Amino acid sequence: GQFDRAQAVLGALNQGARDAFTRRTSSDAIRDALAEALRARGHQVDIDVGRSQFRCDLAIVGSSKRDYALAILLDNPAHVVAD
Repeated sequence: GQFDRAQAVLGALNQGARDAFTRRTSSDAIRDALAEALRARGHQVDIDVGRSQFRCDLAIVGSSKRDYALAILLDNPAHVVAD
């Protein structure tokens, strides 16, 4: 139940975790346009959801307002790993 404290401890032990926890959302025109279109249809949409290096691009809040009903992952050329 002490999420912020847990993040502080993990961040102190691991530089990678600290970097992931403090990473800011980057600009993405397609993601932002999709989020706005969904919001225009009455959905509550969160962007860049997650606490690790892997984040969900869009998440639609469920009717209970306590969890997510749908997660949307987008293909992004910037995330492609070359062999």
